[in-house]
Amino acid sequence: MEWLVSLFQRLRSLGYRRQLDRDLEDELGAHLALKQAHFEQQGLSPEEAGRRARLVVGNPTSWKESTREQWSFVWLESLWQDIVFGTRVLSKDRIFTTVALITLAVGVGGNSAIFTLLNSLLWRSLPVREPQQLVRIRATNLPPTDRAWINGRATAPKERRQIPFQLYEALGKQDLFEGVFGNAGEGMFVAEIAGAPYQIPMCFVTGSYFPVLGVEPGAGRLLTPGDDVAGGPSGWQAVISDAMWSRLFGRRADAIGTRIILERIPFTIIGVAPPRFRGVSPGVWPDIWLPLSVLETMFPKSHWRSDAGLWMLETVARLKPGVSIDHARQQIASMSRPLLEEVKPPKLRAEDEKHFLAMKLDLVSARTGVSYLVEIFSPALWTLMAAVAAVLLIAATNLTNLLLARSMARRQELSVRLALGASANRIRRQLLVESTLLAAAGTSLGIIISPWLADSLVAAASPADYPIHLETPIDWNVLGFLAVVLSAVVLIAGWAPAWSAVRGAIHEGTKLYASSRAATYFRSSLIVVQMAFSLALLGGAALFLTSLRSLLHEATGFDTAHTVFVSPDLFNAGVSRDRMPGAYATLLQEARRLPGVQAAAWTMYIPFTGALQTLTIELPSHPEATPSERMVYSHQVTDGYFAAAGIPLVAGRDFSPRGSGGPKGSIVSENLAHKFFGSPQAALGQRLKPGNLDWTEIVGVAADAKFQNIREPNPPTVYTSYWEQQTTLGMALALNYSGPCEPVVSALRVLFEKEAGRMPFTRVSTLSENITSSVATERALTALLSAFAVFALVIAATGLAGLLSYTVQVKRREIGIRIALGATPGLIAGRLQRYSLRLAFAGIAFGGLLSFWLRRAIETYLFRTEAGDWVVWLSVCSLVLLCAVAACAIPARRAAKLDPMQVLRLD
Repeated sequence: MEWLVSLFQRLRSLGYRRQLDRDLEDELGAHLALKQAHFEQQGLSPEEAGRRARLVVGNPTSWKESTREQWSFVWLESLWQDIVFGTRVLSKDRIFTTVALITLAVGVGGNSAIFTLLNSLLWRSLPVREPQQLVRIRATNLPPTDRAWINGRATAPKERRQIPFQLYEALGKQDLFEGVFGNAGEGMFVAEIAGAPYQIPMCFVTGSYFPVLGVEPGAGRLLTPGDDVAGGPSGWQAVISDAMWSRLFGRRADAIGTRIILERIPFTIIGVAPPRFRGVSPGVWPDIWLPLSVLETMFPKSHWRSDAGLWMLETVARLKPGVSIDHARQQIASMSRPLLEEVKPPKLRAEDEKHFLAMKLDLVSARTGVSYLVEIFSPALWTLMAAVAAVLLIAATNLTNLLLARSMARRQELSVRLALGASANRIRRQLLVESTLLAAAGTSLGIIISPWLADSLVAAASPADYPIHLETPIDWNVLGFLAVVLSAVVLIAGWAPAWSAVRGAIHEGTKLYASSRAATYFRSSLIVVQMAFSLALLGGAALFLTSLRSLLHEATGFDTAHTVFVSPDLFNAGVSRDRMPGAYATLLQEARRLPGVQAAAWTMYIPFTGALQTLTIELPSHPEATPSERMVYSHQVTDGYFAAAGIPLVAGRDFSPRGSGGPKGSIVSENLAHKFFGSPQAALGQRLKPGNLDWTEIVGVAADAKFQNIREPNPPTVYTSYWEQQTTLGMALALNYSGPCEPVVSALRVLFEKEAGRMPFTRVSTLSENITSSVATERALTALLSAFAVFALVIAATGLAGLLSYTVQVKRREIGIRIALGATPGLIAGRLQRYSLRLAFAGIAFGGLLSFWLRRAIETYLFRTEAGDWVVWLSVCSLVLLCAVAACAIPARRAAKLDPMQVLRLD
């Protein structure tokens, strides 16, 4: 009970401190009065009695302190005094405090922003029931013909993230899982709500999607397996997001049951997803979830249910309670071959069947979702994380140097405090509290700017047609990271100055500290570290700038200056799929008659939007070629496409116009002609079979061109005629024009509205815009790296200037003697400049080694730029040296103007 009483008294003292102090003062006064009265009764005079009483009672201040220790938290009061005093000291030195806060805020804010984005993509659990039990099903040990493009380089992928619908159904029958659902991905589609058209992100999912995730509805009900049946239920159902419910329906209850039109198909809204649920793909937020079976109605000619070669479903399963991922992985691996035997495509060649059955099914955790953005953005985010960590390290070391220089000016103050009885540890604690206040304030400012930095980065890297969304709340992961950052800054920036300042104060009288070589070397080493990391950041940013310039000026094979692509959504504007080919033919004739149009053609794919099809061709002349050697890009266009896109024909002719009745033909790229036939002329008249299409004759050879990515080498391409296939998918009109672009596009919109009966959604894009959008990630990464690198160099330069100013202050006596003995101002300034350049050269050497060690981390991102480009590194080194010379200007001028008589008199 005694400890409880003591605790109560200590807690009570926090709220009644003044009253307790008055009571203590009165009690000590009463004791003193009683003693004095006692001595007066013994015959002493009042003065002598008072003196004797004070001697017996003792030092009242000591009694007060010892008594307060019994009923208060002394360490807390002492800490509060340190905080108040430290705040007062920092507020007086506004320039120093402002510089320190800005440097820390940028360093901490950048680290917090990048870490928050990584947390959103990689570590934050989905807001569903027991997300740790979710696993994603993938295929590994893929056939050698599989290819993936990573930063424009063709590589063999490690996995297939999607599986065929037949395999999904087979997995759903296994006893290993509690439930399985499939997700066909997200995309922008046209929705008509209350007569108004909108482009809304939608997601096609199996009926088991919400039940397996364990998501409860925000309103109404969610999709169930009964809503996703072959042939469709009595009426199609849809679930909308909470954000769409707020945006378009004002959260009205009557939104449930509302009829909407999606891709000309009527749907009934049956429910609203909960507010926190944004799907299972971080960064991609659908507003409408539709049952997968509706694809049969949207795309009647698609055979996705029966086509085992169509790998389209991202599949997630929920493990049964008590089943570990490792155990489930072993089980699914043992079931791989039987399951693949069950769903293998018919008529496979022996070699292809061998590779198909050799694949392995595997499981990975889906606790955080199944977003494709992880592969795209996480490497860039880790690169930025390393860059901003370097900036934070530079900021912390710069703050260390600033605090060390500042402690020089406070040595006299600290020595007086030591002389008055303050202990060395007490002063060190005070200085640590000051550095902690700076670090805490800088961290707080960094947290404030962190969401803005994160949102700006996401916006800069987002495609224009499908923006990326990442939630950036402060959760426990982010708070833990910030706590580590704050602790690191306090240790780096506060510990050395606290110990160094006390040593300087102790030796203030003997001047021993002023000549300490160890202290000088320590400060110099901090500057070298700052210069080294600044050089590495500047070099990386310069390489990225050079690479981005090469990307934007890379020859694509197109006429980027006078080509525009216009994509009308005729289907949702009223043109039926059966009428689509005829509508395209009519619009093409009308478009070619418009003023300013030089050439026009329909194309299936728009360059540099990421969409293109690959297939394996068959060549009678090369039966020995492997499937990987015969893999090509496939492109469906109409006659006139090559003139419209600015791609010259190097041999042969263009496709025949619609209805000409000529034989089926194909056009191949120049590199394909050289690869298989030796020359473009030799390729003419040769026969080939593109995938599942009929045999065709090569009637022309077009110059090489890029399509998916600027980084890619010119891919071997086969062009086929749209008029011979007449697919019902949406096409884009490619136009080569002269004069202004807007009148041509406006006239096209009038034509589209006339043909469809109303204005369709129309997307207009130029090749230049597409190229710029395709390198959005590189642009954002380069811009941020450049900004951080420049900021780091400014910090390093100011740190060097601060060190040189400190050196002038420490060595003012030596400098005064040299001037008195005849040294010229130029000689004094030259010595300081040489010292500055020595530090810069040391930083360049250390930074060069650091950059060489890190070169492989950035080579993946570079395009037509070598990591060891000597021009880039020579320019960066020159910039660092120039900053070192500039940082020396003011301290050197101050040293040269020292008055030796005044310096020697003061010392």
